Amino acid sequence: MSKTAKAAPAPISKPVPAPCDTAGIMRSLWSRAYPQTEMPREDLVNFSGATTVASLMAKNLSDVVSGIGCMIATEADAPAGTIRSGVFQDGHTVPTLPCHIAESIAVAAALMDIGADADCILSQLDANEMRATQATPAESEVQHG
Repeated sequence: MSKTAKAAPAPISKPVPAPCDTAGIMRSLWSRAYPQTEMPREDLVNFSGATTVASLMAKNLSDVVSGIGCMIATEADAPAGTIRSGVFQDGHTVPTLPCHIAESIAVAAALMDIGADADCILSQLDANEMRATQATPAESEVQHG
């Protein structure tokens, strides 16, 4: 090694095992957060809102994909010599779009799963609280006394 050559820097962190995508990370964090910890009700309510976010993502993605389809159809039918956007003319960049769409769908699915889990947990907590408040005085005395 010459005096001017530098050694490669050491990695900052350990490599992340594959597959590592946004949806996988979200599911992994959710599985570590609950039920291993007692999550506050407020956090569960926030997580249950993930289903709404997923629904909005799916609608927005539908609108975007529809727009792309219309653009492709319009350009395909354009007469020769018409100026085109060129978006789908480079074979090296085209795969980025379907990969991004697939990732967006996976994220929406993960959000739906997490939101549904949080809803289920909240329903169980509500049912437990309702049973506790409906206990007869005799049952309460036996349990507490």
